[in-house]
Amino acid sequence: MPAAAVVSRPRRDAWGQPRLARAWATAEDEAPQPIGAAGPSPAAPDPPALTQDADMKKPMPEIRSYAGAEITPYLEAIAALRIAVFRDWPYLYDGDAAYEAKYLQTYRDSWRSIAVLAFDGPRVVGASTGVPMSDEIPEFRAAFDDHLLDVDHVFYCGESVLLPEYRGRGVGHRFFDMREAHARALGGFNWTTFCAVEREPGDTRQPPFHRGNEVFWKKRGYTHRPELRANLPWNEVGRGEREHTLSFWLRPLGRA
Repeated sequence: MPAAAVVSRPRRDAWGQPRLARAWATAEDEAPQPIGAAGPSPAAPDPPALTQDADMKKPMPEIRSYAGAEITPYLEAIAALRIAVFRDWPYLYDGDAAYEAKYLQTYRDSWRSIAVLAFDGPRVVGASTGVPMSDEIPEFRAAFDDHLLDVDHVFYCGESVLLPEYRGRGVGHRFFDMREAHARALGGFNWTTFCAVEREPGDTRQPPFHRGNEVFWKKRGYTHRPELRANLPWNEVGRGEREHTLSFWLRPLGRA
């Protein structure tokens, strides 16, 4: 972690930065997103196309799921993925492995939690998590309590993080399929949900070719519920700790 990027340390609140990544969903099932480089000259090869062709030669990741304490051997790998992926837009998260490891204890300790992992050989290249909303932090639960939605019947889909070279192959759909199936198997859940950070339109830090995941989420049957919102602080790259608003997306769980 570059020292110059750290402006201040995160607070150690019970609900603070260690819990932050649980609110995130990113790079679900889209092709790799170019990061705002200047375009090539007419005579030059097209770098995005070449990169995508090279990425497609990588093997399809193997997807496996783990519940509760089974997640323990993979905590370090999941934390490293979150720190790497969430450093980019829109979260700009200046993560810390020690805090990430602390936050992941919730998944290890909840027997109803799930981690869906993508492997390329022994290497974890993607991760997606879920836990009953009743096991989540008070700020998330309050967003539903304030609108008379019973958190006992809501299953929370946490982050989905996948390295860029493995995107665009349906892994994001597998992440959602397996978490939703897990919620159905547990029983008692009527809704699945996740939340995403809100950014101001025209924020100059947004890469010019960035493509969000809203279309993908809508295809999965999720509806944006902006009235369901929570505020959490985290360290932004180069800016220190900032308060951020996250709003929820919701869908009826139903049958498969």
